[in-house]
Amino acid sequence: MEPGATVQASVEVSDADGDPVSVRWVLQPESGDYLTGGDLRPQPIPIEGAIVETEGTGATIAMPEEPGGYRLLAFADDAAGQ
Repeated sequence: MEPGATVQASVEVSDADGDPVSVRWVLQPESGDYLTGGDLRPQPIPIEGAIVETEGTGATIAMPEEPGGYRLLAFADDAAGQ
């Protein structure tokens, strides 16, 4: 993707009990810290302002101006936090 590009992302989610599900989106830089299995790594800091808009299970993401590897994470849970 080009730096500064705006992209759309969406996920399909459902709850076993039929409860409504909310989705939280995070864009963060790739760690670049490559250690072996189970080694503790610091959590990369989310990129402020990257998630431009969210609606339902979708999001509009503005890619950072700096080229590099990034991870887009979607966290889904119901009202009970499950």
